[in-house]
Parts: sequence; structure tokens; C-alpha cells
Amino acid sequence: MSLRASYTVPATLVLAGVMLISLGFLIGFAATGRGDSAIHAERTAQLRLTDFDLTNPLLECEGADATIGDRTFRPFKNELNSLVSSILNRGQVRQLAVYFRDLNNGPWYGINENLEFYPASLMKIPVAMVFTKEAEADPRVLQRVIKNTLSKDYNTSRVYPSSRAVLPGRSYRVRDLIEIMLSESDNNAVVLLGRHMNRAIAEQLFADLGLPAPTNEPRDYLSIRSFSMLFRTLFNASYVSKDASEELLSLLSRSSFRQGIAAGVPEGVMIANKYGEQQLGPAGSVKELHDCGIIYYPDSPYLLCVMSKGDSYEADEAAIREISRFVFSVVDSEQREHSDAKHR
Repeated sequence: MSLRASYTVPATLVLAGVMLISLGFLIGFAATGRGDSAIHAERTAQLRLTDFDLTNPLLECEGADATIGDRTFRPFKNELNSLVSSILNRGQVRQLAVYFRDLNNGPWYGINENLEFYPASLMKIPVAMVFTKEAEADPRVLQRVIKNTLSKDYNTSRVYPSSRAVLPGRSYRVRDLIEIMLSESDNNAVVLLGRHMNRAIAEQLFADLGLPAPTNEPRDYLSIRSFSMLFRTLFNASYVSKDASEELLSLLSRSSFRQGIAAGVPEGVMIANKYGEQQLGPAGSVKELHDCGIIYYPDSPYLLCVMSKGDSYEADEAAIREISRFVFSVVDSEQREHSDAKHR
């Protein structure tokens, strides 16, 4: 998609403010580490839910890289570092953060994974999770009907328009609003859902995931490593139910945004991804574009997240595509080698 438009700073900042207000609760992340480019050998840390009497569900297990991280991806580490450095040296983008994780075996690799960006529409995922979590106790929540009584169209500032949007005066089920919000990244949908979101469940969701307090300003505050946790909990069905996790990932697999990670993956390989766009800085001169998703490579699914900050969305897109294409080529090559070895 090549559609581009020019928008004033007040319009983008107003939208950012509306997103913050309508979501009611956004995550604020502080940098938690060095942000260096190495596979981290850390003490294993487990994040578990604690409000159960007889069970202790595992949400996340970080730090296992000390035992499994170096085995498979050491050549990949050096090559990815070189690629990111090359992109930055070309002046295509100002900043890049990359997070990769093998979802079968757990090793992960990050570049500037603690660097903070403004998440924008990435935060539509936790909004959807709040409603699906509430629906576990009361399935009628998803059938609730909400009428679009918004006095303005919050999609006008989008650089990446969609073919399906929430229209004025129409009524929608919560389930339908979630679908349009995730697959089309519709801003009207998230504003409406934000106004009807259960704040207590939202606060509990972030507390359970061990995420810091939210921020109420349109500024860089989210690290790629922290955000990736949301995709990992969906993949592992470790927070919302298996059926709900499956449904949300299915909606994300229908994302209309194909210019980033999807453009670096061959046709026919399923991905479930969410992107975010935002203009910040003087006169909207800073263009942030992020794309995060699960690539369902046969028998070897992996998570790839890229956050970028540059002077143009075209440059951000190109950087994300190039990184995605490279990572897929590495995974594809290694899996083919493993397959050949097994059949010798």
C-alpha cells in the first residue's frame, strides 16, 4: 500500500490523547536493562499467577537463555547485529529495536530490546484481552451491543487506512468491534471499547503480567521486550483461555497491514501480527512504525517484533521488511538443514 498523507501535529497528538483516555489504562514501561546486543545469560525468573489455591500457573519463564540460548543461534546473533547496524548506518531509520524468540524451545535474542518507543495501536491487543478475560466469567459480554455515538472519526489521522471501519450511527457487538480493532486496527473501535472496558480487569491484567504503572502522555515509554510478553501469553494460552487466545490470534492473522513483517515472509506462511504507527516530535517529523507477530513456520513458529523510528514511514517499512526477510531466511535454512540431517 502506497497511500500517504500529511497531518498536523495537533491532529496526531489529539488522537494519541484520545487513545490514552479511551483505553483507560495503558502500560508504562521503564527501561529494565542494558539494551545491549547479546544473547542474555540471566538467572531464570518465573512469572506465575498467585491467586489460586491449588495450582500455580506459569505465565512466563525468562532467563533460560543461559542454558539454551547459545546452542542454536550464535551465528544468527552476529548476522542480525550486522544487518541492524547496516540499516542504521545507511540513515534509513534513526532507531531500531528487534526481538526474536523461538516459540518451541525458548531461546531469544534482542537488539536494543529495552529501548522505549510509543506503542500506538499495539495497545489494542491488551484491550481485546480485557474483554475476553471478562467474558470467561460472563460470555454475554462479547454479545453486548454498543452504538457508535462518537462525534468524530478517529481514523482520519491514519497513514495506513483499511477497507473496513466502524461507521457513525451504527451498532456493533463487542465481538465485532474487537475483530475490526485487531484485523483493521480501527481507532473508532478502540475508542468505543475503551469507554466500556472493565477498568478493574484491565488493572489486574497488567498486574498479573508484572508490568509497571501506566503513563498518560503520548511519549516513548514501551520496550519491545516488554510488549512481546503479550504475544507470548497468547501463544501459550497462559492468561486468557485457550479458545480466547486462539480467537485473538486468528483475528490478528487477518491483519490488513502487510507492508512490514508479512512482506518479508513468503506467501502461504501464516502470520498473526499487529502494527502501530505514530508521528511524534516537532511538526510530526518523527515517524514511528512497529510490527510484532508470530510467524507460523511449519513445526518451528517464532516471534518477531521490530520497533522503528525514522523520518518516513517508507524507510521504517523497508527496515522492518529487510529484518523479517533475513530472520525468515535463517529459520528456513536451519530447519531445512535439520530436516536433511534427520533423513540421512
